[in-house]
Amino acid sequence: MASTSEKTLGNNVDSLGKLITKYTEMGVAYNPGKESLKLPALNVLKTAAAAAHKAVGDQKLAYGRIVAERAAAYKPLDKLVTRCLNIFLASDALDQVKDGAKSLANKVRGMGSSPTPPPPTSPDQTPEEKKHSTMQQSFTMKLENFGLLIEMLRNEPTYLPGKDDIKVDSLSNLSETLAAKNGEVDAAFVLYKSKLAERDRVFFDEKTGLVDIALDTKKYVKGDFGTDSDEYKAISGISFTRKKKK
Repeated sequence: MASTSEKTLGNNVDSLGKLITKYTEMGVAYNPGKESLKLPALNVLKTAAAAAHKAVGDQKLAYGRIVAERAAAYKPLDKLVTRCLNIFLASDALDQVKDGAKSLANKVRGMGSSPTPPPPTSPDQTPEEKKHSTMQQSFTMKLENFGLLIEMLRNEPTYLPGKDDIKVDSLSNLSETLAAKNGEVDAAFVLYKSKLAERDRVFFDEKTGLVDIALDTKKYVKGDFGTDSDEYKAISGISFTRKKKK
């Protein structure tokens, strides 16, 4: 889909501020009959829009931070799995069981296997939603294979590592931690989407959104003062941006 940058959308707040400044300078001459076009309502709308836009930016940063924290939590996993596998290969497990352990370890480490196909997507999904979905599937599959490997280690009595961090209980605790990280990422993305939806409502709802109201004020000035008036010329160049269609 075509996209509209967050900065461009944020300019709508600045543009409304410019209109408010011009209408304030007009004094009593700016006197629309419709309440939503009057200065008090415009000031309330600008405050709400600025808050909604900031909430989107803040939650996007929070989501990015949690994604980075998850990546950091998963980073040691490949080397840890390699250590576990070597201990397991040195155990008395049957050869075919060892082969199964190798296969699972390779899947965790992303080695020697075809990449997991991306999950099916809806045409209604945004690029951010598709990226999140694909990323979640990747980490979920990694964790699922790690869990299967842990169970294989648990069921082999001769898997006897010396170091605590590759003992089964420690691995199980790590698996729970990584699962929690996946959940935190998902929750943060859901909250980010909710902030986007709220911002879109404030900015783009038909008739009551910032863009429609701002454009209606311009129509009022154009009609009340005339196209050639100084009042209209002062605001005619102030533009507003809608989200591009999918």
